[in-house]
Amino acid sequence: MSVITCCDWLPTLYEAAGGDPTKMADLDSSSEWKSLSHNQPGNRQEILRNIDPCLKGHMALRVGDYKILFGDYWMIWSDWYPPWTSPGDSVELHVNNRPYSNISLPGIRICSFLM
Repeated sequence: MSVITCCDWLPTLYEAAGGDPTKMADLDSSSEWKSLSHNQPGNRQEILRNIDPCLKGHMALRVGDYKILFGDYWMIWSDWYPPWTSPGDSVELHVNNRPYSNISLPGIRICSFLM
């Protein structure tokens, strides 16, 4: 599985349209076209999430299968979580091919948050 961010879409779509993303301006992103079209490993191993001063210091960084959380997320406190062991089971680390998944896991009030 590869990690892709919204920042990667511009060079990815540019390469899909036949362009050379290495000729683009110096962007903080990379083309993931080969990963998407040829099932190859992606270029990105990390993803930074939720750096927003409005969220009172809540931040998350994922590197490979590991994630570090800063701030209080639904009563889950700041720490470094290896895969499959984060309190309440991290929704983002549980990826499956089932079209419907119950994401209302104990300790995570995501369903009520989204409604």
